[in-house]
Amino acid sequence: MEDGNGLSASISIQVIQTLKRDVEYTFYSRPCSCSNDPMYFIGRTDGARISCFQIPKDKIDNIELLVDELHESFAIDAAAILGALKDSISDITASDGYPRFLTDGLSNYRIRSLDRARLLLKRFENEGKLVHLESHADNIDDDLVGAFLLGYLASENWWIVNHEDAVFEGYRQQEAREIGRPLAVDARLRIGRRSRQAVVKAAREIHHKEPKLRRNDSQTAQRIARLNLPPLRKNDGTYLGEEAIIKHLRAARENNLL
Repeated sequence: MEDGNGLSASISIQVIQTLKRDVEYTFYSRPCSCSNDPMYFIGRTDGARISCFQIPKDKIDNIELLVDELHESFAIDAAAILGALKDSISDITASDGYPRFLTDGLSNYRIRSLDRARLLLKRFENEGKLVHLESHADNIDDDLVGAFLLGYLASENWWIVNHEDAVFEGYRQQEAREIGRPLAVDARLRIGRRSRQAVVKAAREIHHKEPKLRRNDSQTAQRIARLNLPPLRKNDGTYLGEEAIIKHLRAARENNLL
């Protein structure tokens, strides 16, 4: 969580540790204005650029690791990003000597964006700028790299603003399905076992009273269906139908339960 205040925002700031990477990180604390409990922050100073991040109390025991993770998160691997783009272009480019895109299944926007990227990569490669861009990754003082990173960050921000909530909601639904599917299967098996036991019990009682129905699953199922047994009641309030009861009877007979 980013804090809008600078390092000198309060006279009660206590600097706990200063760590050097390519830039300077300051681990500090200041009291909460509401409860006066200590709040912990990491300040990142890169020339005139200052960023401050609040960190939870349970994360302060290994501040070196936390700073390493934070420092790594600021780096953008231009070579990796460009490499993935080249792979995407290569995947849809024909390799039979006649240069063209294999566009089956691709949207018009996807085709146009990859083709535009191909033309830019080709021009930069011919001018020697592509090697420069890849070898000076994350150097925001370089105009070419800075423009590339700015475009990348602008695209990331656009994606977050417009799509992040929907994408993460999709992930949550997928996770819920993955977690819920075994539970649902287990619940259905339990319901099936309960229904099977109720059908078998009712069939035995019916057959005891009317032995002639022992081999007549249809008539037995009709009698059981009229009983409206609680174990055969479904979630919608209706009861298991005759066809389903017949399946239970046949399965029970195959397993020598009748």
